[in-house]
Amino acid sequence: MRLYRIGAVAAGAVMAMAAVVAAQSIGDTEPRALEIEKTAAEAEEPEEQLFWLNSIPPLRHADRALDALDEISPLKFGAESQFVSDWLDEGANGAKHGLQILQTYFTEYSKEVGEFTLGAGFSYFQADTTGRHEGSKTLERDFTVYAPLTWKRFTVAPFWNYLYYDEDPDSGEIGAEFTVDMPLNPSFAWNYDYRELKGSYCEWGVSQDFRLPWRGETVAVLTPSMAMGLDLHKGIEANHLTHLDWGLDLGVPLMRHFVATGMLHFTKSLCRTQDEDGRRVYENILPWAGLKLTMEF
Repeated sequence: MRLYRIGAVAAGAVMAMAAVVAAQSIGDTEPRALEIEKTAAEAEEPEEQLFWLNSIPPLRHADRALDALDEISPLKFGAESQFVSDWLDEGANGAKHGLQILQTYFTEYSKEVGEFTLGAGFSYFQADTTGRHEGSKTLERDFTVYAPLTWKRFTVAPFWNYLYYDEDPDSGEIGAEFTVDMPLNPSFAWNYDYRELKGSYCEWGVSQDFRLPWRGETVAVLTPSMAMGLDLHKGIEANHLTHLDWGLDLGVPLMRHFVATGMLHFTKSLCRTQDEDGRRVYENILPWAGLKLTMEF
């Protein structure tokens, strides 16, 4: 039911914005906005990309309305919902045996300055569980401020993160993420918990997109990935490699601004740490799967 409600709200928001843009008359629209609206209305869909829902006229108009909004607004907005069988938080099993619902909302501003692109953004993350034994509850809420800086193919994004828990003490983190736009798209992330755990966590990752064609058009994107984590006294007593994760995601572009992605991952523990109740914090081998819905404009 939650999946249906989120999808309905997203579709309603898209069509509402389309109606607002379409309702503007020539007399009350600025010349610049008129030019953008005309260009967006006349633009054809890229021939190499098939957007499955754009055959439905209202959704096609909604996509064009979002294009026009993207041209006018200096801000970028996004929302993502994940429905997964297990939630692995930095390699540790944060929730299992039920449906885990992960939500992310963000807004970001960016500006080109010479060869650099400077940005500033805010994101909100929430993790909910519907486990059979613990019942439905919110596990974590994150409030993050970040500032990406891009030069050519290199991007670094320092951030500050406030973590709110219903049952545990709140905490805070500082850190940065590094990515390179090249084959395998290597990435590195580091954070330091300065308030509660007094430790660091690092993660390396690689991924590669493969477009799947059908009749000359791309109908989906297959993305294999691999990641490895390292815990430096953050939640465990010693420094340990935490896990290896192998993933295979299949993204289907339903609209230009809306993508549905199926996920299948296998996570292998590299650490035998146990919690106070004697349970393994890092599972030996844990397969998990889910569905991700992403909207961005």
